[in-house]
Amino acid sequence: MKLSEIKGNDDQLDEILPVIGAVGAGLARGAAAAGGMLARGAAKVGSMAAQGIAKGATKAAGALGKVAAKGAGNLAQAALQNDPAQLAQQKAEVDNQKKELQQAIQDKQKEILDLQKQMAELNKV
Repeated sequence: MKLSEIKGNDDQLDEILPVIGAVGAGLARGAAAAGGMLARGAAKVGSMAAQGIAKGATKAAGALGKVAAKGAGNLAQAALQNDPAQLAQQKAEVDNQKKELQQAIQDKQKEILDLQKQMAELNKV
């Protein structure tokens, strides 16, 4: 049946309009459900990303800590050998390693904070 065929008959129009309304309402509910699932999925992805970055930061800090510990061992060895030039060089290396480690930690903390802000924005939706 074509819409032009129902145009002249109000009884047929009265029968089909509720069906059209029900279909439209069903589509709207489906779209809302899909939007909700999409938002929950995005929140889950953001959460997983934040967890991954936190694990990466922990591993990076551990690796840099091992490097700094090795440098500290070298510094102690140079001190035992009483070589002032080598001792100064080793101390400078350890200091640089500490600075690099602190900067890496700060960078990861900022990255985690940014991800948490993004998560909060997604949770508002």
